[in-house]
Amino acid sequence: MSPLHCEITPSQGRAILDTFTLRCTGAEYQDNEDNKAIDYTVTLDSSGGPVVIPNWRAPTDTIRLPVGNPVDDYTVRLKVEASFLSFPSLYDYVVVKVRYQVVDVFHSF
Repeated sequence: MSPLHCEITPSQGRAILDTFTLRCTGAEYQDNEDNKAIDYTVTLDSSGGPVVIPNWRAPTDTIRLPVGNPVDDYTVRLKVEASFLSFPSLYDYVVVKVRYQVVDVFHSF
């Protein structure tokens, strides 16, 4: 079995404005093409409970994220699950720092 390994770039950015790329590799049993993951689910761990990020089904895709928790230095934790037809799911976690951007309304005109 090859473990699921995911990474996100950039490692920090601005909420809603910046696009993050989440890439996952591995997620296959016995190095057999027929035993690769058939589906991916990304869940955002938030203080209100887990939130599934819609429309995520591939091992590499882009995503926009909400502001992280200021108590945790604006970190956002994502849980990635790779699902298989005949095998148990594999999981990995990634952490990214997502801040908000302050807009100066008085000087933007």
